[in-house]
Amino acid sequence: MDAERAPEDDRIELGRDPNLRSQIREALKGTKYFSMVSGEVLDHVLTESRLVRLSPGDKLIEEGSDDTGTFYFLLSGSIGVHAGGKYIRSINDVGDAVGEISVITQAPRSADVIAELDAELVEVPWDVIKRLQDRDPTRTIPFLEMMTVFLAEKLQTTTRRVHLYEGFVVEMMEGQRKKDELTADLRAKYEELEKSNEKLKNLAIRDLMTNLLNHAEFEDNLEREITLFRRNPEPFSLVMGDLDDFKQVNDTYGHVIGDRVIRNAAKLFIKSLRNEVDSIYRYGGEEFAVIMRNTSEPAGAMVMERYRIKLERTIVPVSGIELRTTMSLGIGEYRPEWKAEGFVAQVDAALYIAKRAGKNRVAAVGEVPSTDRAESRQR
Repeated sequence: MDAERAPEDDRIELGRDPNLRSQIREALKGTKYFSMVSGEVLDHVLTESRLVRLSPGDKLIEEGSDDTGTFYFLLSGSIGVHAGGKYIRSINDVGDAVGEISVITQAPRSADVIAELDAELVEVPWDVIKRLQDRDPTRTIPFLEMMTVFLAEKLQTTTRRVHLYEGFVVEMMEGQRKKDELTADLRAKYEELEKSNEKLKNLAIRDLMTNLLNHAEFEDNLEREITLFRRNPEPFSLVMGDLDDFKQVNDTYGHVIGDRVIRNAAKLFIKSLRNEVDSIYRYGGEEFAVIMRNTSEPAGAMVMERYRIKLERTIVPVSGIELRTTMSLGIGEYRPEWKAEGFVAQVDAALYIAKRAGKNRVAAVGEVPSTDRAESRQR
């Protein structure tokens, strides 16, 4: 990543500013997770913490770094998580933790964290929590319980996984009370648990057939993009695509071939789009959706036209024949007056026009008559 590290002079020692510390304490106490931590414990932690201020593009955490001694909690703004050079998600909820797993496991940082907007975070050294725990373990338990609940919900775990996390934290706390380091056996146990939860998370957000993101993740990410747009109005576009005559393919060749057609369309989407910027979803059945960041409607339409041509020229292997498939696509650029549901309806109306005009084509919202754009999904 080309982002620059946040300068040290943008960090404020909260122990020297009781008024600022009090404001931050009240802001955090008003969030879902910190509400279970007493104001006294939280104030003690904040006294030895710092306020970090970031400008867009500043890097807070660097992937692969061994600097794993610090928690960060978001106060304002938005930061993006990038792993392996790919955009993963945005964090913009007050009280949201950043980089917490690396701190607990002491493994190298697993992602870059970069400010998307002006942002403020609380920088909490893990040593502060350990010292408080050594002195008064009982009062520290709610803080670690808060992190346990947060991790469990963040990874969309089952009840069984929540209990595993709780067991891990309790075991870790007991070891710290005895001033022992994590043993090699405990490290291996947690690494195994982390791998299991990564697989579980992947199952929760991805479609099994195509490995594209699923419908639920589409709804979450579209809402997030709209929220980011209202803070920093950078253009982004939405694409809705539907394989043409897919029922006929299933009826003629069977569902095995139908699944192969869907996977082929998904594979071409991945090859045709920017893996660090665009996000691709299996919307349902033979339908797909794409969120194209920093993309206007005309630019997105050009990209989708290239995709459409690639798809119609691609042969899906079927015994004895060369099967080719096509897709109709609608595209629209987000407008401030639209809510998520309305935005989808506008783009879906463009898709309907493409179908009605003969299929195997791209239609943009700007080209669709206003009466048609007002229609809801009726295909």
